Formats: sequence, structure tokens, C-alpha cells
Amino acid sequence: MHSRVMLVAGAACCAALAVPAQLSAAQRVLGTGSASGMIPVAQATALDTSPRSGIGLRVLASPNQRVVVMWEMLCARGGSAGAKKYTLHGQYTPRTPNTRLLLQPKSHYTSCEVVGNARMPPPGGSIRVEILN
Repeated sequence: MHSRVMLVAGAACCAALAVPAQLSAAQRVLGTGSASGMIPVAQATALDTSPRSGIGLRVLASPNQRVVVMWEMLCARGGSAGAKKYTLHGQYTPRTPNTRLLLQPKSHYTSCEVVGNARMPPPGGSIRVEILN
């Protein structure tokens, strides 16, 4: 019995670590893009001048299915004269609807330009990408 309790407690511990960080409850949509057709590709762009609350990407599709999502951010740290620039990028294949945190809250960046796009495989439908703060 004791080993079973330890196993359950260990599984609960690991499950808690696997939960991804969330965006704040007050999400603002900074940019959107949508497309429809046989192989739709939607793209959204945004400039976030206060990325300290985190930056996320939401993808919605009809019908819901797996989509390919690619994103890139160019972030600056410091004043405009001596700002250091950092490029962050990634790709993932979620099932829609999906919201993912791309940049953790309380980052030290002063601004970020964000581009996110999502592609739906045939036979297509409609897809929407939103950049969130």
C-alpha cells in the first residue's frame, strides 16, 4: 500500500511540472490574421511595447485539426541608442484550438516584434492566428 501511495504522489508531482505556463487572465489581442481555402496560411504581426506580461499565440481552425505553427520574435533590451536585439523563433504542430505562451511574463525585454503563422493541411477550411499579451 505504501508503494502505491508513493507512486500516485510521484505521478501528481510530475504532472504538475508538465503544465505549461499560462498567459495572464487579461489577454489583449495585439495582432490577427486569417485565411480560408484548400491550404490556408494565416499570418499575424504585432509590435509589443510592454512584453513584461508575456506574449502568446492563439490558433483557431474550422474544422478543428492539427496545424503547423511557426513564429519569430525580434526583441530589444535597453534604450533605443544602445539596445541589444535578440531573435527567438520556433515551430510546433498543435491540435486546434490552441494557445501557447511564447515569451514568459516578467521578461527583461523592452519591446518585441512578433510574427506568427499557421498552415492547415488539405482539404483545408478556415484558420485564424492571434498574437496575445
